[in-house]
Order: sequence, then structure tokens, then C-alpha cells
Amino acid sequence: MKKLLALVLLAAAVPAGAIDLGLRVTKGNEGYVGMNAFGVLPVGDFTLRPAFDTAKSDASNGTFKQGSLRVGYDTAVFGLGVTGGMVPKTEGYKNVSAGADLTFTLSATGGGAKRIRTSGGGAPRGKGLARVDVGAGAQMIQHEDEMDSSGATRATVRKISQTDVSVFVGASFLGFNASGNLTNSSYDKTLNGLDRPAPRLALEGLNTRLMGFPETSLSLHVEAPFLPLVNPFVGYNATTYKPGSDSSKTYSVGAYLGLEMLELYGAIERTTFSSSPLKDLTTVTVGGSLRFGLGA
Repeated sequence: MKKLLALVLLAAAVPAGAIDLGLRVTKGNEGYVGMNAFGVLPVGDFTLRPAFDTAKSDASNGTFKQGSLRVGYDTAVFGLGVTGGMVPKTEGYKNVSAGADLTFTLSATGGGAKRIRTSGGGAPRGKGLARVDVGAGAQMIQHEDEMDSSGATRATVRKISQTDVSVFVGASFLGFNASGNLTNSSYDKTLNGLDRPAPRLALEGLNTRLMGFPETSLSLHVEAPFLPLVNPFVGYNATTYKPGSDSSKTYSVGAYLGLEMLELYGAIERTTFSSSPLKDLTTVTVGGSLRFGLGA
């Protein structure tokens, strides 16, 4: 809650514009508990999106946290963003990350700066094919782990650099928003059975944080924003991991409830693993965001 209060204080210092402050809480089996607090703050022609995220489960004793900041510049034609984040050391593990993304929009109305992504909709409504968003992004993550897969302390810290390359597309068609995101991850070192799986993995469009070093991840999202007040959605993610042939599949269903300044959110996610000591996860996420403007 202290982080959310800090976002409120920051919002009071920015120029007039649309501001979004949100909080989501996730709970599930295997002792899973997570939280995500975020803000969307306009600063001139740019948008700041600070976020603070936590995740804990029976697989670890500590609570892994991540702080991040995205700076975006959006026009009716394109959107450009840069992101940085870090996971402070917990149980001998930490990471830092930086990335950038670029999206182009084709719209029947020639407007609309909010992109269609697996994390949510927002396209202008129209008859037939109203809008298409296409883009790509890249991210680098520096992992540092003092422990191996058995939990023993290493003689030297294991450092692994991960590079993610993503392509994504979204479309608004007959009132539906449909989108897909494909990410391929490569590493500067050959991963082996002694490497402890990265303990906090945020996959595109998912509230549940998983463990592992991803290789290929595909996320799909379909939303129906034409219903009064309620926007139901379904999602799917399939991810393979290094080393070996382990994989996970996540199915999600949920809805947004829009009440002018207040938006409520709820979702259920079911994650199954192909061959992992981790048991299948079912999580429930509830939350909301407050949207308001400052000034005239």
C-alpha cells in the first residue's frame, strides 16, 4: 500500500491529463500470493507507467519483488516505449532488465493512441475491420544467482544474460479485440541442470508469475468490448523452457467492469506443466483502477 500511496503523490505532481492508478491481488494453490500496483501518468507528450510487483509461493521462502518504469510516447500513427526494471536480491537471486518496443497503427478513424495488446483492449469501435496494430520489441535481462538448482551456494555468482525478441499484432474486428504476442528468448551461456530456474517470470498477458528460463512464448487474447459495462475476455499462453523440453500452458478467463472513473477487474488462470516438480497452478486475480483527470 505504501507503493500505491507513492503513485498517488506522484500523480498530484504531473500536469493535467488522464491518470490511471491500479491495484491487483492474485491468490492460488501451492501458497501462491501476488500483488501488482501500477500508475499511468501523463507528462507532456509522454506517459509514465511505474509499477511494483510481488510474487510468493511454496517453491521459495522469500517474496520476490520487481520495480519497473515504462516511458511511452504515443501518437495516432505509432507508439514508442522504453522500459527498465529490477528484482532486488532475494534468496541469492536478482536481476536487472531494459527494453524497448515500437508499434504502428492502421485505423479506419485515423486515431487512437492506446494499443491493442494481450494485456488489454481499448480499440475504437467500428464496423468490420476497424483497426490493426503491429509492432516489435526487444528486452535484455541480466540474471545473477548465488545458488544452484540443489539450493547449494555457488563458489562464484552465476551470471546469465537473456535477450528477448518479440513481435505482436492486434486487431479490432466486428466489436472484438484479438491479439497475439510471440517472444523468443536466447542466452549468452549454455543452460544446464545445475542452473536454478529464474524464480520470477512475467509472461505477456498473465497475472501469475512462473519459474524458468523461457525459450519460446506465445500469448493470445480475445476481448468483447461491445457489452454494456462488462468486457469479458479469454486468453491462452504456451511457453517452452531451457534446458530440456519442459513447457507450460495457461488458460485464462475474466472480465473488466467499467464504471466511469472506476474499472474493476477479475480473472482466473489455470497453468499446467509438462514435466516439472512444480504442481499445476490455479490462481484468481481481483483488482481495480481509478481513472481521473486533473485541471480543466
